[in-house]
Amino acid sequence: MYYIGICDDMEYIREKIREFCTAYFDEHPQEYQCIEFETGTELLEYEDTIDLLFLDIELGDMNGIEILPQLEETDNVSRVIFVSSHEDMVFQSFGIKTLSFIRKPVKYEEVEKWITIALNENLKNIIYEYYVQQERRVFKMEDLYYLEGAGSYTYLNLKRKRELVSERLKCWETKLQNAPMVRVHRSYLVNMFNIKRWKGDRVI
Repeated sequence: MYYIGICDDMEYIREKIREFCTAYFDEHPQEYQCIEFETGTELLEYEDTIDLLFLDIELGDMNGIEILPQLEETDNVSRVIFVSSHEDMVFQSFGIKTLSFIRKPVKYEEVEKWITIALNENLKNIIYEYYVQQERRVFKMEDLYYLEGAGSYTYLNLKRKRELVSERLKCWETKLQNAPMVRVHRSYLVNMFNIKRWKGDRVI
């Protein structure tokens, strides 16, 4: 589940962003949920996960720029996109969790662009576990090049090593069904993030 927060004191702005999110996930099927906040206080009191937050700068009770440092002290909000008609505030909106600044009126193309970027970033940072001779090991999606089936086993071709695990490629295909993997051959699953070229039947 991907959680999107929308914090704006104007109902029609929240509704418009929510509609754009619905349109996006209709085109890119994935489970998601929008959580809406009318005030900064409501947002700061919310303790569950928010993967991507659309945050207005001029809220009724507090300023979005003032909220940002408090969000950076917690782990529940991953990325923030500021939404405002005041372009002069763009530099003040920079922070370690700030992904972008969108000018009002909000356009679908902007929402589409930044949801895609945030999703890709989110998928890269997911950690997967595997076992080699009963020893637990992990890798991040960005470190995986491709998987190679070998009968009842699978080779994990990672950036720094190649590991043989006792699971069939089909098991990994199920495990990575929400990841950016493409099956280019019955024996190969390739991470689309790490494809440099694709020509004919050759993938680099």
